Amino acid sequence: MMAPVLRGMASTLTVLLAIAVTYEWGDNAGKVAAAVIGAALIVLIEWFVQWSPKHLQWARALLDPRAKWTGIWMQSVKTVTDTAGRHPDDPNACSVFRIDYKNGAGYWVQGNAYDRNGSEVAYYKSEGHPTFTKDGRTMSYVWTGDSIAGDSGPIKTTREGLARMTFDEGETDFGTGRVQHVGMDRELTVTFERVTDGFLRRHGLEDYTPAGLRSAQTRQEFARKVSRSSGPPNAAEAHFSEGN
Repeated sequence: MMAPVLRGMASTLTVLLAIAVTYEWGDNAGKVAAAVIGAALIVLIEWFVQWSPKHLQWARALLDPRAKWTGIWMQSVKTVTDTAGRHPDDPNACSVFRIDYKNGAGYWVQGNAYDRNGSEVAYYKSEGHPTFTKDGRTMSYVWTGDSIAGDSGPIKTTREGLARMTFDEGETDFGTGRVQHVGMDRELTVTFERVTDGFLRRHGLEDYTPAGLRSAQTRQEFARKVSRSSGPPNAAEAHFSEGN
């Protein structure tokens, strides 16, 4: 984290400034001047630490541990359970979702879930803002969404639930999570992987870019291609995940 480093630098500069000013201006006047300038420096740096992550992307990457979540993600459903037991044929197979930051407003999640043929089965988004652990490695959020014709079972069109996602140890591109459907006694266990240029090359999907997948239409085309490919679905078993 860079915030403690900046605060430490401010303290060090204040001490050095006090020594220099006292030497130049004398003991009494120097101490007063150093105290005033040092306090102003500390306030300025503290203001920058608080303000800049909300408005500057580069500062957010340096100072906000939550920023590691921003991007496009591929998620795969591993298991689905409810009061009747496991449902291996649940239409929810995978989803493509994005996490972004809106200046001054906070982080948000939005995604689309697909079946094994790449057909869209649900749309979902976070309600309010996700919450994070102090180290930024676990994210939780309340979600709402709409199921789309073709979903099985007595499921209401509108859904809501809770999701909790955690990076794997030492990773910021892979992780596992749980997605709960409130009122349905249904829980999905998922894995997720960040969509990067390397991910796309690895799966022969160079026609797409992470930036291009911010478009919902492009995400659906992408999901269909992934689902119909003989390679990526197997790789997804190990890493992709997040179906609602």
